[in-house]
Amino acid sequence: MLGEARIRHLLETALSLSPADETEVSITATDESLTRFANNAIHQNVAESDATLEVRAVFGKRVGTAITNDFSAGSLLRIVEMACEIARHQPENPEFPGLPKPSPILTVGSFDEAAAGASPELRARAVGGICRAASGVRAVAAGAYSTSIVESAIANSHGLLAYHPATSVDLTLVVTRREGSGYAHGTSWRLDQVKAERLGNEALRKALAASIHDPMPLDPGEYEVILEPYAVADIVENLASSGMGALAVQEGRSWMNGRMGKPTLSPLISIWDDGLDTSGEPQPFGAPAPCAK
Repeated sequence: MLGEARIRHLLETALSLSPADETEVSITATDESLTRFANNAIHQNVAESDATLEVRAVFGKRVGTAITNDFSAGSLLRIVEMACEIARHQPENPEFPGLPKPSPILTVGSFDEAAAGASPELRARAVGGICRAASGVRAVAAGAYSTSIVESAIANSHGLLAYHPATSVDLTLVVTRREGSGYAHGTSWRLDQVKAERLGNEALRKALAASIHDPMPLDPGEYEVILEPYAVADIVENLASSGMGALAVQEGRSWMNGRMGKPTLSPLISIWDDGLDTSGEPQPFGAPAPCAK
């Protein structure tokens, strides 16, 4: 981890170098470790650390952005100059509202020491249990188990400054037998909420069910189905990536265009985004996306 003190220093240094009317600097630092497995054996264990600093420079209604992962003094000066130069050559964006003024940012805890300290041995033991269980019933397990630390921070020339450290744990696996396969996935900011044995048993149970219930092919057509939570999550993720954001709507490429104020989904469905909900992976703030031209 870079730590809050060093991140604050980097943000303030970059801001002090900017001659722009308004300047925003954000940092994202990540330490991620990943264990992959296939054919009932671990075949890869990797770890990566990276950090990026993004500068957004504003001259009137002209906005320029540049990014780097080199935090040396010379690099910070170059990236600020680059963002300013890009901004000077941009057309004015009449919809740009200016950078936000300081306002209270609620804090939320989403950093788990156990997740931050998870070792390759810990992940290997969890994966080993899944693979042994699959092998015991002549099935094959494959998937990936990752643990990571993410530090997010943002500051601007109006005095706004915010920092948030978080952890993330993710386990995805598929267990396959000749008759069929089973899928399971768990994710959380807490290590103890992603239970490898339970997820392994869930995927294994689905794979075994194929031999018990004698699945049969279906002719093409429309069928009423009951979706698992995983399938529902996949649908919501695709809806989000296809236009659940202001920029997509402004640019006319969202599935919500032309549907504002009209029923689109079942009234039994509610979708909302809560950056403070600790049952998910909370993020109390984020760098805003550029406004549409």
